[in-house]
Amino acid sequence: RERLQADVAPLGVKLTPTVLIARAVAAALRRHPRLNAWLRQEGDQLWLAEQPQIDLGIAVALADGLIVPVVRNVDQLGLAALAGQIGELAARARQGKLNPDEVAGGTFTISNLGAQPIDHFTAIINPPQVGILAVGRAQIQPVWDGVQFAPRPMLQVTLSTDHRAVDGAVGAAFLAELKRLLEEPARMLL
Repeated sequence: RERLQADVAPLGVKLTPTVLIARAVAAALRRHPRLNAWLRQEGDQLWLAEQPQIDLGIAVALADGLIVPVVRNVDQLGLAALAGQIGELAARARQGKLNPDEVAGGTFTISNLGAQPIDHFTAIINPPQVGILAVGRAQIQPVWDGVQFAPRPMLQVTLSTDHRAVDGAVGAAFLAELKRLLEEPARMLL
């Protein structure tokens, strides 16, 4: 992130951890589309509608609550464009200047409390979505690299899913993919 920030700084955008996490989530959702879906109910019938586009809700804390602006087609955006859209939507959310269509239609949500002293938490799903990712703060921890312990930034995430649509095996596969993508960001290009 630090190496890439120098490249995008002239564009006036900041590559926050949320930007990189959002890009990794989009890539993981493309490979696990059951989580990029809405659960619909008609009478007694429930049905899962996988969504063709990846429109990520990014939770933004306000003084009196929370709002979730939606970034459209995240998997089709480069990091600079994604950073610009997240930054612009978050700023307008804090100013109370979002349009109704900018907070509707998300297919999956990310709630990131990494700026707070919160290691992990459980986020509540935004219906009709079937999943939400809660992101805690990154901390430097000793990690065994096969030869010695080395300091590495570690991040805890929690996936909440609607088990009427997504079982634990699907959720675990998504999280394993997300872990691979965050540990090896070049995989996002595949």
